[in-house]
Amino acid sequence: SWVIAKLRDPSGQSGDFIGHTLDGRARYWVLPDSLRLELGASALIYGEFAKDVPGGPDGDGTLFGYAQLTFTF
Repeated sequence: SWVIAKLRDPSGQSGDFIGHTLDGRARYWVLPDSLRLELGASALIYGEFAKDVPGGPDGDGTLFGYAQLTFTF
């Protein structure tokens, strides 16, 4: 979280746009009505604030992925 990281630019020169997010997920019943697989991903493409704020992250963005199995009984 940007609040927890305490990133701010007192001069205001870094702008106020953190960036764009893209999210997606896919679900598949491995065993119908019992076991479901879910795969997901999220990308944050850094905007002007994220790129320019002092102490901000390196690079152009962040990627996150996950896999989940849900068993229903």
